[in-house]
Amino acid sequence: MSFTEEGHRQLAIAACEQLRRRYPVLAEAFVRTKSNGSVVLVGRFESPKDPGAKPMLRDVQSIVDSTGRPFARALLTRWTSSRDAKPGPLDLRQARQTDPSARRLYSMEVAVWSDFGSGEVSIDEIRKKAEAFTKQLRAQGQQAFYFHDDDKGMSIVTIGVFGEDAYNPQSMLYSDAVEAVRKKFPNLLVNGEELRRLTRPGSTETTPERTLLVEVPK
Repeated sequence: MSFTEEGHRQLAIAACEQLRRRYPVLAEAFVRTKSNGSVVLVGRFESPKDPGAKPMLRDVQSIVDSTGRPFARALLTRWTSSRDAKPGPLDLRQARQTDPSARRLYSMEVAVWSDFGSGEVSIDEIRKKAEAFTKQLRAQGQQAFYFHDDDKGMSIVTIGVFGEDAYNPQSMLYSDAVEAVRKKFPNLLVNGEELRRLTRPGSTETTPERTLLVEVPK
């Protein structure tokens, strides 16, 4: 399915959720968005010759409902996401170059931009704001990175690169290097504003959402 009208991302997300519930073969369907439209896709293949591609296509084309075969014209398509593109110099994936042999590396997420399915903000705008904030932090001397996740319609900004000793699960303590960043950036920003949550159910008292440690993607 494809949507190009105003609010296309919101429409695609709603349609995708219905398809997942209705048809088992589409249980893993997802939405991809660009500035001029959104599409509902299922399956990820290396190429049209991928052994799983044609069987999936046949399964989708064979879906039958009361109107007939709604996806008889489904086709294989090429779609490049932010994960497929070559990382820019401030992309969080570049942080792995600091220690290529490390099994896990971490960074502190300090900000996130997303439309949260509202369709009110384009993917391009989300990405631009995250990249601009990353450059702003870099100008302040911070080791900042951005990471775009088009599948989720989200971009995050992080600070620092930390090894596997960043967090001790036994003591539940962060390393000194991580704590230093948390002290400077204690609260998570969402779309440029501080995110607050209720301290407990039924209470009107709120507290800021804290920044969090995330794994550097490969």
